[in-house]
Amino acid sequence: MTANTFVAAPIENTKGWLSQYLIKLPDALRVFDARDLHLTVAFLGKISAEAQHAVIRILEQLSHPAFEISFDRLVALPNAKRMSAISLRVKDGASEAARFIETWREPIFQSVALPPETRPPLPHITIARPKRNATAREKNTILNWCNAETPPSVTIPINRVALYTWSDNRKERQFKILYEKSLQV
Repeated sequence: MTANTFVAAPIENTKGWLSQYLIKLPDALRVFDARDLHLTVAFLGKISAEAQHAVIRILEQLSHPAFEISFDRLVALPNAKRMSAISLRVKDGASEAARFIETWREPIFQSVALPPETRPPLPHITIARPKRNATAREKNTILNWCNAETPPSVTIPINRVALYTWSDNRKERQFKILYEKSLQV
């Protein structure tokens, strides 16, 4: 099976903030490993090794200042009825994160001959996914949990950008980084 590929900013869990969600986590959720947290810039899907190198060439040209974000609330994405991810929306730094995504999404898509993204950026950090066989009742429990949880009160630096693909051992963690670059500090 060919792995999906995407460009994202790695999210640091240096303050251990993710662990607050592991205490009362609904059974029907699979939480991400802290090393898998990221702010997606461009989802590329299944692309060739040659296309991955084209993306790396674009990232090598990347010039963007580092910035910081904080979190708003937990949401089900793409929506409550078709949830495939549970994410923290970005609060402080949301406009900077959206600008970062908009600036680099188009050149990245062009480098691999993908059509432009028509949706506006939605800066968020996915922390968990519902299990594939989650029932309607379990999904309702997840939504209630999202509404009851308070977002962590932390400031997270966005100071790197990376090309990701699937991990070799997806039971241990979901993703691995193929290329990484620091933003301007």
